[in-house]
Amino acid sequence: MFALVKKTFLLDLLLLAVVAVWGANFAVVKYSLQEVSPMAFNSLRFMIAIVIMWALVVHRGSGLQLFKADLWPLIGLGLLGNFLYQLAFIVGIQWSYSANAAVLLGSGPMYVALISHFVYKNRVTGIQIFGISVGFLGVLILIFGKEDFTINGLSGWGDALLFIAAVCWALTSVLSISYLKRYKPLDLAVISMTSGGLAIILAGMPWVLEVHFLSLSGKAWAGILYSGALSIAISYVIWNLALSKVGAVRTTAYQNFVPMFGVIFGFIILDERLSLWQYLGAIMVITGVIFTRMFHTTWSKSGESR
Repeated sequence: MFALVKKTFLLDLLLLAVVAVWGANFAVVKYSLQEVSPMAFNSLRFMIAIVIMWALVVHRGSGLQLFKADLWPLIGLGLLGNFLYQLAFIVGIQWSYSANAAVLLGSGPMYVALISHFVYKNRVTGIQIFGISVGFLGVLILIFGKEDFTINGLSGWGDALLFIAAVCWALTSVLSISYLKRYKPLDLAVISMTSGGLAIILAGMPWVLEVHFLSLSGKAWAGILYSGALSIAISYVIWNLALSKVGAVRTTAYQNFVPMFGVIFGFIILDERLSLWQYLGAIMVITGVIFTRMFHTTWSKSGESR
């Protein structure tokens, strides 16, 4: 009994570390983009992530399971959940604040609840409707509450792209449900990440070729390694391990802390100072997500990459 409690406590600590890594990743990416173009950064970090994920498959020794009939649908899922999502994310975070990115992408579970309601006919409860309403109002306050907001400014367009990224993640989460009944989480992650990641690498190659690698600072290289190895590959493995050991409800509850960590690290690393309205909006989004997720766990094994 004591050994079981000790093991689950260790998983809780690892999960807390994962959401802290994801929360800090927004500021790390934003900082690295000062030296590396968004397309080059995405390409480089996915090179690292794909190599690590395939190394884990090889280390596991059981090979990769893929049914022929699922090949093209899974490629499409990878393009949606990695290529389109990451493209909107990386450009959006360059134009907006890292704290905004953390909160806007953290609002994804609200859209998952709505999409799964229409796709899988999962009834949205009254408490979820309340959470979605509060959270979406918080999103609007977060976007329009900037002191320097202009409708035509890059910051506003960045928030719009981050909103699109959150919807892409939500669609990917919902569409992954049926495949998780036939595939192990690591297999599904490697397949979708390889298809979407290769598209990211190829799309970003013209920008990668323009990078003066020897002139990049240690901090820029650290950001690329951090985002590719820690935020995507290693964190995803820990996340799926926790899903299999302690269940979806306990594991996904930790995702509620990502926006909070994002705001904190945005302040620590980048000295981002939001307006009072934006802090109010962030609190409303986090509250909305908590209420939305409270009774909605059927979609939660799909995971995510940041």
